[in-house]
Amino acid sequence: MAEGAEAVLVCYADDVLKAPYLPYVNGANRHHPFSISLLLTRPEGAPLVCRLSRAAASDGEMPEAALMRFLLDGADTTLGEGQPWRLERAVHAA
Repeated sequence: MAEGAEAVLVCYADDVLKAPYLPYVNGANRHHPFSISLLLTRPEGAPLVCRLSRAAASDGEMPEAALMRFLLDGADTTLGEGQPWRLERAVHAA
């Protein structure tokens, strides 16, 4: 979209690890498989900016629940365990 596209389709799918990989998982494996498709378009008025950056620690919420809370409620959130990421929303003046 930064290069002029009117819309971008983002599709993401995740599954639980297969048995041979489970010994390499640190901590409790609370992850649930999920998939999501998002059609991203430019908002009316001021552009919406989302920022993804490394986080110091996870808030303990399951990633799929944190993502849905971010999308539905607009609340900034931390995704992932072990290597967490901070997902933030900021509206900038045009």
